Order: sequence, then structure tokens, then C-alpha cells
Amino acid sequence: MVKVKDVAYPQDVAFQFRHDELPGSGIRRIIRTGDLLWVISNGKAVVLSVGSERAEILSSADPPSPINNARPDGDGLMLAADDGIWRAELRGGEIAFEKAADSEEPLIDLDRRGDEWVCLASSYIARAVVGRVEPIAELPPFKTGRVLLAHPETGEIWVGADRGMGKLSVEGWEWHTYAGSGLPRNEVRDLKVDGMGFIWVATGEGPTVFNGRDWW
Repeated sequence: MVKVKDVAYPQDVAFQFRHDELPGSGIRRIIRTGDLLWVISNGKAVVLSVGSERAEILSSADPPSPINNARPDGDGLMLAADDGIWRAELRGGEIAFEKAADSEEPLIDLDRRGDEWVCLASSYIARAVVGRVEPIAELPPFKTGRVLLAHPETGEIWVGADRGMGKLSVEGWEWHTYAGSGLPRNEVRDLKVDGMGFIWVATGEGPTVFNGRDWW
């Protein structure tokens, strides 16, 4: 059994960072790129300079389209938005947005696969090509995508959904559910790869780890 002990956070080293420019709710991601810290919400992007003793807001901006997720891309971010993919970066002290690809449906997540970006809509996977997103494959029936992972070693595309998780290959979908595998619960909320190439899965019932082939 894992023991749990509630410990008060030391107030002499903790503080609540408050600022009118910071989103008060609905934060999607907090991402660090170099010395910059990005705070991304559905309707606002804020970039901070983070030092050893203080954090300073450098710029904030309202994105051209509601943001659903973000990934680091060099010194900036790639954003999955309601109308496609945007790139955000700090230029001359201000956040600048540049459209990378148009989409007819809201994009929920995105990830880099080699030299390209792949993205997830609620019912299909697509890739960014010359200013637009091109569908690759539809999700299996009655499954709604929530998170996307492009495996950095194998290039496999994994999707977490409301009803399990799946891997897309040239043969089609290989799907894992609570009923037929070691998945603790069908609701998959996040996917990450560790240094050994194993896939960590966050579910509504707790985390689990999968080698991507035959055991949990």
C-alpha cells in the first residue's frame, strides 16, 4: 500500500503569482522554452521571463482563435486551435501569431512526427501540409479523441479517447480498452513516452505504463 501524508507547503518559499494579464481560469498548458515560460489558456497567451528570484511578464495577447492545446517548437509554440494550427513566438518583446494550417474542424491536440506535425480532431487524425490539414485516418466508431502522441522512436501515432486508446499503423487501428487489456479505465486523459520508449497512460482511474506491444 502506498502511504499518503498531507504536508503543508512551506510558505516562506511559496507564493501565489497574481497579475491582471494572467488567465484566471481555463489554463490549458504551461510550457517552458529556454528561459521563457508560456501560460496558455483557451483565450489568452502569456509569456514570462523566469529567474531564480522573480518571474516577470514579458507579453500577453489574445490568440486569433480559441486554443485547445500547445506543444513546444524551438523558441515558440505550436497551437492546436478551433480553426487550425498556429505558431506563437516572442518577437520584439511581443507575442506574434502566424497561421500554419487551416482546419475545417477544431483541433484538440497536435504533436511533431519527424519533420511534420500531426494533429487530432474529435473523429480523425490529420497532418499539416502546405497551409492546411489533411486527414490521415478516421477514429473507430463511437470513439472521441482527446489526446495525441507521436512516438519519437517508432513514429507510431497513438490516440487517447473517451473509450480506450489506439495505435494507428498501415494495417489500421489496434485498440485497447478496459474490457480487453490492462487499461485501468476507458477514459484516457494523457499519453507520454519515457526514456525507455514505454508509454505512460493517464486514465480516469489512475496511471499505467505500456510497452506498446504486449504488456502493461
